[in-house]
Parts: sequence; C-alpha cells; structure tokens
Amino acid sequence: MPKCILHIGMHKTGTTSIQLSLAELADENFYYARILGSPGHSLAICSIFASKQRAQELVESRSKGDCTPEQKIATARRDLKNSINTANGRTLVISGEGLVRLKMAEISRLKDFLVRNGYDDIEVIAYIRPPAAYVTSAWLQRMKMGGSNSAPIAKLATPASP
Repeated sequence: MPKCILHIGMHKTGTTSIQLSLAELADENFYYARILGSPGHSLAICSIFASKQRAQELVESRSKGDCTPEQKIATARRDLKNSINTANGRTLVISGEGLVRLKMAEISRLKDFLVRNGYDDIEVIAYIRPPAAYVTSAWLQRMKMGGSNSAPIAKLATPASP
C-alpha cells in the first residue's frame, strides 16, 4: 500500500522554504501533491474537508475573486484526486501549516478519504517552535514587510488562519 506524508506545523518554522523545495519533488519514490497551483496545501485541504459553511468562509477570506468558493473547492478536490492518481503508488506528500487547525471531524474526513484512496500508511510530520522564537520571527517578518514596530505581542503570537 502506498504511503501519505502530511507535513504540518506552526507558521514561521521554514514551511514555505520546505514547500518550495518539495514542489519540485517527483521521483520514483515520492510525489508532491499539486493542488490549486500552490506549493502550500493549507487552504485546499482545509476547504475540502471542512464543513460546507467553514469551507466557504475559508475560501472567501483567502482567495481572490477569480471564482466562487464552490468552484475553488471543487478544483481543489479534483486536483487532490489527480495528485493521488499521478502519484500512482509513490509516497504522496501534502504540506500545509494550516492543517494544524483542522477540527477532529475534519481530520477524520481527511483520514477516511486517504484510506478510501489506498493510503492506509499515513505519517504526520509536524514542525513546532518555542513560543519566544516564534514571536521573534513573526516580529522580524512584520518589520521586513514594512510593519510598525509597536505591534502588540498578542497579535504577533496569533498565527494566521489557513
């Protein structure tokens, strides 16, 4: 049976660099999912397995107005199925820091979907970071983006939604 690796973790743990590197991955052993044309899969996976209302809210809050939330979710679902077919027995890799925010019912739907599609070996790799290091990194990122140096710490310590 093929294996699926779910790479999850906190924001500010190098996830974007990992995803950009993995996006080039397609060898005889591994296939990195191609979903919605993005190296990160948070929005796609969360919207596919969330409740209908939550999925629409996620897509509306994170997407440009290029299509309806229903169209974006349908495309994400199609892309995930195409990635499974293209993996064709290789280890499928899915990565998204927002996956840590999935609710228990959504995790169950994701697991059931993967099992129905032949993945009974599912490995979760999570990156975490000490809180002080996270806040420092988030503050530095904010400064690089032209933010104010008077940002409240509580706001910096709250990760963005998927």
